[in-house]
Amino acid sequence: MTILKTLAVGLIAMCLPMAAHADDVVLTNGGGTFTSNTTGQGTVGTTTLSLSGSYLIGISGLSGLGISNQSVSFPGCGACLGSVTLTTGTLTSGVLNQSGSGYTNLATFGAGGTFMATGPDGMVFQGTFSSATWSKPSPGTFTLQATIVNATLTIGGVTYQITSAVTIDLTTNGTGEITNGNGSVSFSNDQGTTNFTSPTPEPGALTLLGTGLIGIGILVRRRIAV
Repeated sequence: MTILKTLAVGLIAMCLPMAAHADDVVLTNGGGTFTSNTTGQGTVGTTTLSLSGSYLIGISGLSGLGISNQSVSFPGCGACLGSVTLTTGTLTSGVLNQSGSGYTNLATFGAGGTFMATGPDGMVFQGTFSSATWSKPSPGTFTLQATIVNATLTIGGVTYQITSAVTIDLTTNGTGEITNGNGSVSFSNDQGTTNFTSPTPEPGALTLLGTGLIGIGILVRRRIAV
């Protein structure tokens, strides 16, 4: 019986690292520019916002998958940890800017578009938007808040399906709207975060572990019988 108890303790110890995978992941990015694909305030059914030139500057919650918690200072971090890019779905209501302050849900974007974050060890997180809102909490400052679906996380060549909720929250740096030479508008990004739950091992891996433990149990029973 002592041997069986030892086996049970060993099973619990082996499962603990797997439970540690279920951390909250936070990807932090800084810098870059939001740019519309149309002129002026935007056009419902046509306008999108794209973020380019933004660096990945912080990672936490992926240590169970082999990527340690880490961060770098921005600006001045060179290539940083990776990059973050996105393009929203098309504008469904509202405008990109409005005089004054305190406008919530200034604009809403529909499903579609793309989001991608790249990092160390071949890390790629990507998905599409289910919805996104563009708000103006104070003069010159805008925020993009969104949810992502159909997300995947690839690390070291292994791809995980992210079935938990994914949210992003990005804030501009308060410089306001910039009108480009072609009539499109831009907003300088300050910093943002992407949050989701770290994936757990595939059921197949757990099945293999269980099969192996059953085999060990049989061997222990045979030795006790002898």
